[in-house]
Amino acid sequence: MSDSASFWSTWRTVVVVLTTSLLTVVAIDTFLHRFHRPVHRREIVDAMSDYEHADPTTLVLGSSHARTFLAVDEAVRARTQGRERILPVPMEWGKFTSYLWVLRHRLAPLMEERDAAGELRRKSLRRFLLLTAWWDGCKRDSDAPTLNVPSRAWRFEDFLRDVALHGMNPYNRSYVSSRWGELGWHSVLISDRGIQLAPQAVRDALRPPSERTRRDRFERQALKGRRIVASCAKGIAHPDELRALDEILAVALGRGLQTTVVLYPLPPSTYTPSQRETILEPTNQAVCAVARRRGIPCFDLTFQVPVGDSDFMNDLDHLAPVGDAKFTAWALEHDLAFLVAPVGP
Repeated sequence: MSDSASFWSTWRTVVVVLTTSLLTVVAIDTFLHRFHRPVHRREIVDAMSDYEHADPTTLVLGSSHARTFLAVDEAVRARTQGRERILPVPMEWGKFTSYLWVLRHRLAPLMEERDAAGELRRKSLRRFLLLTAWWDGCKRDSDAPTLNVPSRAWRFEDFLRDVALHGMNPYNRSYVSSRWGELGWHSVLISDRGIQLAPQAVRDALRPPSERTRRDRFERQALKGRRIVASCAKGIAHPDELRALDEILAVALGRGLQTTVVLYPLPPSTYTPSQRETILEPTNQAVCAVARRRGIPCFDLTFQVPVGDSDFMNDLDHLAPVGDAKFTAWALEHDLAFLVAPVGP
């Protein structure tokens, strides 16, 4: 066989192998879609895209819990005929230090953006609501540098700047991993990597879980929640996080925004009475103390909103749609009723 024929034969083999592999992956992904459909959840990039084209009256910055305020926004718009508009900005796995970075580097430039005539492009913003939970004030000695800022909040220029300063490392590489995940979020094989919801969905479809199995899964998740609370027993109300909290509030007040701190509810099974007394309540009190020193109202809804375990998703962390509806109805009739009232200039 001539060198030319051998060359093309080799390439034909490579093409056949690659095509077969790609078709196999597509077939597996299509099969898994029958049992588990990936869900795209709102992230920083979605909120920033919305903010560029919108003019909200209220910004809500918080962890992934801020997604609940999509339901609150819908209710507020309906009650005010669109006069009041809420933009939720969710920072997955956030803490106060992460929120501060987002406020300074992503939100502030859009707040300050002006048109050719020197007028603010977005003139309606009057309120800033910091949505938090006990976890945001916790810092453990074992905690590694949080990757949610590069992975969730960075822009491409932030990535290039960090690589230029520090070279490629696990911290800035998380930006690349996250962008890849965003491109393939609709693929089960990509979006479910490390989560493993799809295999369980297949098993449940082939053999529906018994009531005991469902209860065991719930108990394991509840126990996981209690262990997370326990892990922060020695790191509650950490000075670094409380300092960042104070800076966030100072920035908001400095912009003349009506500022409020709100603590998100917890499912009852994820903490014990002792943990509530020694970890959760002291942390929440420390957070509210920072707010009140600046004359800012702080509403601790951790144990106030009438929601139970069944109102949360299977992760026992985020409210399910039924829980979002209960939270919205209760909050707008009680502590957050001000969201439907106009704010002066």
